Amino acid sequence: MRLLIPAATALVFSAAPVFAQDCAERLEGLQTMLGDENAYSTVLRAGMQDQIGMLWDVAALLQQDGDEEACRQIAVAMESIVTKVSTPGLVDGDLWNEQQAARLEAAVPVDELESRFHIDDVLGASVYSPRNDYLGEIDDLVITAQGIGYGVIERGGLLGIGDERIAVPWQRFAMTADGQTLVLDVDPQRIGEAPAYEDGLAQDETWRSESDAFFSAD
Repeated sequence: MRLLIPAATALVFSAAPVFAQDCAERLEGLQTMLGDENAYSTVLRAGMQDQIGMLWDVAALLQQDGDEEACRQIAVAMESIVTKVSTPGLVDGDLWNEQQAARLEAAVPVDELESRFHIDDVLGASVYSPRNDYLGEIDDLVITAQGIGYGVIERGGLLGIGDERIAVPWQRFAMTADGQTLVLDVDPQRIGEAPAYEDGLAQDETWRSESDAFFSAD
């Protein structure tokens, strides 16, 4: 994975239980807290979902390797980020939004890119609408004889909570200059109506027709 807060939302964080010192319990506490719809929305509005997601992956790997102290320190860093975005005035949301808007506006359609990119660089990239709506992240790419056929977006969740997947025809995407963000011109409400994707469905002609027609009509 690759997070301007109303006062009412901040209460979600202040009411959260004190985190235990054990790394596993800290991560579980963070996942429970971010599973709350208001808290999740807060993280997204602050544009911090990428940072939280990357830190989470590192902490999980450290825990798996048995490095409990390093994992705990990463968990503490995530708690600090969540606390910061929940405190009015600590995040310059206007500046972030201006910078983000400029990045999205300058994105180039993928079929017009002059430079090549590695698939590994695209996997995990965030996907936004041109209006700065967070749509999800690239979970997979479907390769055809002609090249990349679809970009599979994992959406609707954070840290594995409530994820769903849709596959979007690759030519519908644009890419920012840094290659870290893809832009998809689709309404965030409408994208939830797209045909769901599961591994192997790209071989199904009926599914391909439905998916292609959905995004062609948008």
